[in-house]
Amino acid sequence: GFNISFDRKKIIYINSGEFASVFATIVQVFEPRFYDACSDCNTKASIDGSNYICKQHGVIKPKKVPILNIYLDDGTENTRAVSFGDVAYSVLGVDEKTFGEQESFDKLKNKLLGKQMIFNGKVNRNTMFESNEIILNSVEEIDPKQMAEELL
Repeated sequence: GFNISFDRKKIIYINSGEFASVFATIVQVFEPRFYDACSDCNTKASIDGSNYICKQHGVIKPKKVPILNIYLDDGTENTRAVSFGDVAYSVLGVDEKTFGEQESFDKLKNKLLGKQMIFNGKVNRNTMFESNEIILNSVEEIDPKQMAEELL
């Protein structure tokens, strides 16, 4: 991994282009969509006839990679957060193998709604929605003791 420092911010103060860390509650979860990606580099594959092509690796056997959209709220504002691949799985609290096996998406969704976590990512301006969104880089479970200290 590479080291990026995420500035802890309130959602109302995040700006496009910066790396931010927000402590927020998941208030909405959308069913993940999947795309076909190269299993080596996770780049979206293009389709040529019956072959899947990776720009870097040529003809590949693709894997399904999830795109997960959620809405976060921290009391100051809400924002959409987008995650891909492993980050999406860690938001959902499952891994690639267990996703879709053990429980329905509705059950997962109900577990996530109201969950508080720390969300780290790059803030982007979504021109279609005229609002900021966070492209998630990682999520962290909350350590209640640490949180209490930060609140004091």
